[in-house]
Amino acid sequence: MTSMEAPLVLPEPKMKNAGLYAGIGDYKKVEPKRYAPKTLRETAEGRYWRAYKAPSFINAVSQVTSLHFADAYPYQLAVTSSARVTVYNSQSRKQSRVFARFKDIAYSGVLRSDAR
Repeated sequence: MTSMEAPLVLPEPKMKNAGLYAGIGDYKKVEPKRYAPKTLRETAEGRYWRAYKAPSFINAVSQVTSLHFADAYPYQLAVTSSARVTVYNSQSRKQSRVFARFKDIAYSGVLRSDAR
């Protein structure tokens, strides 16, 4: 050892008689950061997406052969299935009328242009 080199100094062990390297593996416990709770803010986009409703299921007797949307308000939906035409309300998504007096299978129920 030359006079320019400093001697190696090891940290003092926390426990007495624990050995030469007892203090090297010790660590300081770190507390996790705690943030303020997230506040809920109502945004225009959130209101827009929340306006969508869950899809409704159409109870058809057999396969659906035709769908027709009205061009005028209240934008009703006519669903043709087997020997019946069911008209649904677009806002409430419920049946508004059922036409079932057909002698044979109905293939294409169409709503009038004035939505009546």
